[in-house]
Amino acid sequence: MMDIGANKPALPKAYAAWTKDANLRFKSTSGGIFSELAFFVVSEGGHVCGAKYASNHRIEHCIVHNASGIEELRQSKYAQSDMADNYARIRELLRNNETVAFCGTPCQVSGLKKYLGEDSVNLISIDFICRGVNSPKAYQSWLKEIEEQEKSKAVNIWFKYKDRGWKASPKRTRILFEDGHSKVLGQDQNAFMEGYLGSNLYIRKSCGACRFKGLPRESDITLADFWGADPQFDTDQGTSLVLVHTEKGQRLWESIAGRIETHEQELFDIFEKNPMFDSSVNISPRSDRFLESLNHYRFSDMVKKYSKISIGEKIKRKLIFCIRKTRSQSHLNTTNSRTDCQNKTVRKHGKGKNLAGKLLNRPPLLYRRRKDCTGCSACYAVCPMQAISLRAEKDGFLYPRIASEKCVCCQRCVAVCPMKTQKN
Repeated sequence: MMDIGANKPALPKAYAAWTKDANLRFKSTSGGIFSELAFFVVSEGGHVCGAKYASNHRIEHCIVHNASGIEELRQSKYAQSDMADNYARIRELLRNNETVAFCGTPCQVSGLKKYLGEDSVNLISIDFICRGVNSPKAYQSWLKEIEEQEKSKAVNIWFKYKDRGWKASPKRTRILFEDGHSKVLGQDQNAFMEGYLGSNLYIRKSCGACRFKGLPRESDITLADFWGADPQFDTDQGTSLVLVHTEKGQRLWESIAGRIETHEQELFDIFEKNPMFDSSVNISPRSDRFLESLNHYRFSDMVKKYSKISIGEKIKRKLIFCIRKTRSQSHLNTTNSRTDCQNKTVRKHGKGKNLAGKLLNRPPLLYRRRKDCTGCSACYAVCPMQAISLRAEKDGFLYPRIASEKCVCCQRCVAVCPMKTQKN
């Protein structure tokens, strides 16, 4: 077991950093820091949980136990990941006094911690500055079109390909095909990244009002591209922004000091060029129509159609973005175990014990609107009756469904939902 401590400092320490391994740095999305952290954890006998590409162009979380497995977890995957049973597997490893490093979106980190019920000293949580999670439906539709054009199945997707440098990488994607040939999609050919970075066409609804931005964070370490880094720390090969939030995170950070270049930064200097740290993305009002259109038309054609933005809409988006940056985030408050919908019904019809009791003896409504669910899967993992399944809705994202005939109304699913808990 690693001696990694547990306490939180008042404010995180900020660093510009990159691995000294030039090949690893090139293969990484930014500076290769996730891989170095993961290598250290497995070298000490620990386990690492992160997202990998799976069969049929799905993305799923998995747990690896050795250095060779880390390659599957490396690099950004720009669509929703299926958590499957990994929360339960992590809990069992922690109960056996094993060290686990978990890497996921801020809402996935929150969901895991709500599921576990406590922050184990053997759990190292790593999140990243998240712009928003994309629809698997859009991702798979894009790949299907590419495969038809290339007449071969895609077997490896390398987003943010650095063949022309780190700064050009966000809109460069390298795809390797089953027949052995590869193709690099540049800015003008890369319909998927255009629809994501340029038009926000297929981002999950909850990401438009993210409750997991800014500080404090629930993770031990936050990773990101260090856009706007001082030129002396930016050689266009990839520089990681690293925020260390806890003593546990700091101990792990210091453990890889010999393998990385690192330079401490002023915390508040990072915000200007990294707006997604504390602000939510403006999701396109055309998003639903775009995703529905994929049932009938080619992905690239629909990106062209729905990416056209008028000057008025651009101004409106900018205003919304500025307003969100200046106002505080509102959060659901669950001082009891009722769902938001149940609370509203009780307020409307009275707070009598009979009504409240009847509501609590019904299967809870986990969310009323799609934007009220992040898809973190904590509710699915915690259900003792296996009454909750995760199903893809018409937008392609996974949402929880409750089988009423199996539900015993224990309300555990509500208690672990990070969307129903105020940010500490």
